[in-house]
Amino acid sequence: MSNRPYGTKSVRSSIMKFILLMVVSAGAVWISACSTTEGFGEDVKHLGGNIEDSAERNK
Repeated sequence: MSNRPYGTKSVRSSIMKFILLMVVSAGAVWISACSTTEGFGEDVKHLGGNIEDSAERNK
């Protein structure tokens, strides 16, 4: 017999399913936010600039 509380596996499974749903939903919103390939490219370029700025500030 296990020392785990009753239903621990099902609770963990439910939490993992919820997290997966949130990640997929966030990805869908992010993808739909840029309606064109050009818009996606601009978003990635902007993100890259932010990463470079952060790297410069934290040297």
